[in-house]
Amino acid sequence: MKYKIPEERGIRLRANPPYLFHVTSYHHLANIAEHGLHYEKRQGRSIGTAAYDFNRKDSIFLTEADGIGYWAERLEAFIEHNVEDPKYPMGYEDEEDMPMFPVVLRISGLKEDELHIDDVGTRDALANAYKTSVRIETIDIELWDGEDWVPIEDYDELIDTDAPFESDSDTDDGEEVEYNFLKSEQPYIEGAEENADAEGIE
Repeated sequence: MKYKIPEERGIRLRANPPYLFHVTSYHHLANIAEHGLHYEKRQGRSIGTAAYDFNRKDSIFLTEADGIGYWAERLEAFIEHNVEDPKYPMGYEDEEDMPMFPVVLRISGLKEDELHIDDVGTRDALANAYKTSVRIETIDIELWDGEDWVPIEDYDELIDTDAPFESDSDTDDGEEVEYNFLKSEQPYIEGAEENADAEGIE
């Protein structure tokens, strides 16, 4: 079910939408699984440039289903331009080095009076975007695991952190160096929009 175009463009926002979506990086999921989504728990910028900072204060950003692809592309571009090796962004190459790749969260339970139209995001994505200052609890957050919507708490059991990456090698000062980069088709973005209203798995 689609959301209406924002009221500023002539049609009222539909009350109590069943689902909205939040695109983020995998390395944020541990924090989200523990604390839910709230601007006070945010771990820095992961989409866009400093030009978006004025718009992100005291807010979490959400999109309708047909904006998922745009925000995933923005996140991929951010990662590619700011991280040398997104599989090992800290350079540790161990389990503590959380990889960076796009994932989609599905949000339920928000009411109309808890949402504010994000004019900047709506303009850029050509899909309705919203922001909220309320805390979104983990019980209202699902993760797209490439096949189903699953509880956010299960992220580390269901997400294959090798799947989003390809690897190649190059020579640096005569030494062969392997590096990783994001695949053009991201497994935890593909299918999310098409299955936006699918029943989740508990």
